[in-house]
Amino acid sequence: MIERSRFGLNRIICPSLDIKEFFQMANDLELHYVELRNDLVGENIIDNYSVQEIRYLIRRYNIHICSINAVQRFNYWEEITRVKKELKDLLSLAQEIDCKAIVLCPFNKVGVSQEPKSKEIYYQKTVLALKELFPLFQQNNNIKGYIEPLGFTSSSLPSAILALKAIRETGYEGYKIVFDTFHHYLGPDNLSLLVKEYNVADTGLIHVSAVTTELSPEQYRDEHRNMDFRKDKMNSKEQIDYFVQQGYDGIISFEPFAEEVQKLKVKDLKEVIDQAIAYIS
Repeated sequence: MIERSRFGLNRIICPSLDIKEFFQMANDLELHYVELRNDLVGENIIDNYSVQEIRYLIRRYNIHICSINAVQRFNYWEEITRVKKELKDLLSLAQEIDCKAIVLCPFNKVGVSQEPKSKEIYYQKTVLALKELFPLFQQNNNIKGYIEPLGFTSSSLPSAILALKAIRETGYEGYKIVFDTFHHYLGPDNLSLLVKEYNVADTGLIHVSAVTTELSPEQYRDEHRNMDFRKDKMNSKEQIDYFVQQGYDGIISFEPFAEEVQKLKVKDLKEVIDQAIAYIS
């Protein structure tokens, strides 16, 4: 049994909601962990609210911000100056609103080579970037850096096992993995590899969604990620069960991108979230 209090909401679940409405919806559902984003169309991370207003809303609705998602292409070494500036800005905001972590997403573009030589170059650039960035985390009261492998074939870091190896090379304990059930399903890490080579204790956050499309897995994209876990072809519930059995006691955050979810009325969305929690837990 997974306690309801361990579930959270990524703001992508209903991006049209004002941040106050988003906090209120989470509170109505007795959920108190949320993730904010820096990629919502026409919005900044905290909308048009001041930091002081956000801090008030956090107290009012008993909200804990577990991450801001995300610094994109963090391991694209040619853009490391841009990455550092973006991270500094996010860390500054995170300090002000008591956010616990910043998500780092790898370079992901059609044409990324998966040849062994290219993969080694991507890996080494990932290690370089993580070494370059961790002093910024250290300077900000040890806000965590959550590395999120993207399982697409176009990703420069599709493997959680490889991401964990890179973290260990940096020697910095403030880095953790975002384990995303969608990206794990698409990526190269099968269960037997996880059992042998992945330490669940190095997981900072789990992202969960479901896919029910009839398309083949290589055609899965973010827009296919919904909340219908009973028909989920990725076995997300089983993935979570494995982590819980291995001792994971952190947050499980819903991150659906499908418009069929995002455009639901709040009342209907609450019902969908309740059903998902009941099924997964």
